[in-house]
Parts: sequence; C-alpha cells; structure tokens
Amino acid sequence: MSEEAGERPLGKRSAVSEPVYVVMDPFDGSLLYRRGIRAHWFTALGIHGADGTPRAAGSSIHITGEIALADPAGAVRLPRPGARPVPLRPASTTKLDGAFLEAYMMKPLFLYATATALRPLFTRAMFVLPNGGPGDSPTSPRGGSMSI
Repeated sequence: MSEEAGERPLGKRSAVSEPVYVVMDPFDGSLLYRRGIRAHWFTALGIHGADGTPRAAGSSIHITGEIALADPAGAVRLPRPGARPVPLRPASTTKLDGAFLEAYMMKPLFLYATATALRPLFTRAMFVLPNGGPGDSPTSPRGGSMSI
C-alpha cells in the first residue's frame, strides 16, 4: 500500500513464507522536491504480517543518504552510503509531559482517526508542530492545521 499507488499486490505468494503487507511512501516530500526545497525527502517502508505484527521497517533520507533499518532483532542506522551500521537504542526519556512533538497532521480528513486515538499523547505535549503536505496552507481546500 502506498499513498500514491493505493493497494497493489506484490506478486505471486510463495508457499514457503507467510503473507505480509508492505506499506510505503516511495517519496515523501515530493511537493517540496517539486518546489526545489531540499527538506524532508524520505522513502519509508514497513512490513507487517497478516496478524498486524511488525516484521521490518526502514527509511532513507535522500538528501544525506542516511538509512535506518529495524526488525525484531534490533535497529541500526547507516549515517551515509558505505558507512558501518550503528546500533540504535531508545532514548532514556521516561516522561513525555512538556515534550515538543512534530507530527504530520495536515490531511485532517485522512488522519482524523489517528489524531483522535493519539489525543491523550498530544494533550500532554507542550507544543505540537503540524508538519507537511499540501494541506499546510490556510488557503488549502482541506484547511490549515488541526486543533486537538
């Protein structure tokens, strides 16, 4: 599944493996790219099983060449092409109150259910910066930022 292509089959299913679902954004930041703004150009990929359990995920920053990969065994970051993988570890943060959050919330009709489900998190934050997409303009037909 992708934002641009919708749901598409990957091909013939092998009898050896379980069915998986691949969710990707092949080029996040395409609107910025078209406008020549060198920011937020990513490719993101997530793979999960039919039971919803994550199998693997990855992202690539096209400007720097940085890649991050994760699976049940752990997560690594390759800071640039050809670099050795560096293990990623969760931050030591234990309290979210007062955090500053940045979230892609500029498609209110598309992401309303997610924003509603995450409301307890958003209300604990000191500030939520709504980021990205053509809907970030107040003159957009889908309308500027979303209040929580």
